[in-house]
Amino acid sequence: MRGWVLILFNVVVQSSFGQSIEIAFRLTEKDLIPEGITFDPSTQSFYVSSINKRKIVKIDEKGKVSDFISSQQDDIGEVLGLKVANGKLWACSNLSTDSTSRAMIHQFDLTNGKLIHKWILEVKGENHLFNDLAISAAGEAFISDSDYNAIYQVSQDAEKPELCIKDTRPERHQWNRYDERSGCCSKCFFRFL
Repeated sequence: MRGWVLILFNVVVQSSFGQSIEIAFRLTEKDLIPEGITFDPSTQSFYVSSINKRKIVKIDEKGKVSDFISSQQDDIGEVLGLKVANGKLWACSNLSTDSTSRAMIHQFDLTNGKLIHKWILEVKGENHLFNDLAISAAGEAFISDSDYNAIYQVSQDAEKPELCIKDTRPERHQWNRYDERSGCCSKCFFRFL
C-alpha cells in the first residue's frame, strides 16, 4: 500500500508541476527520530536534527552520512529546529526534568563543528521548548517557544535568550497538547483560530 501511495504522489506531483521527484538522501538509522532539516548551499550539504539521539547528522554532496554533532556533544539536548547562516549552524535543543526544562540555542562553526556560542533559558517552575528559529540579516536569531507561547531573541552579545513577545491571551488550544474539554489535539487547532 505504501508503495502505491508514493507512486500516486509521484504521478500527482509530476502532472501538477511537470517535474519528477528525486530522492536526495536516505537515513538508515532507525531510531534517529529526525525533526529539523537545513541546507548549506556553500557545501551542498544537508543537516538533520535528531530528537532521540540528541545529535545532528550531516549529509554531504555525495550522500555520505556522518555525525556532525555527536550524541550529547556540548550538552546538546533533543534537537529540533536548524538553520544555516553566515558559516554557522544554529540549533534549538531542549532538556527536561520533572521540575524544570532547559531550552537552548547552540551555534556551531560549519567548517569544524566546534561550538561558538550557547544560550540557555532555564526558569524553575516554567516549561520552555525551543522549537524553531529564523535568523535575521543582522545575525540575530528569533526562536519560537512552543510551551511558553512566546518568541525569544538572541544576539552574539546576549548572555541568554531575551523575551521578545509572549502570547498573554487566555488559555487556548496548545500546539502540542490534547484538550480533554473539546476532544481535540493539535491537528484541529486551526479550526479554532
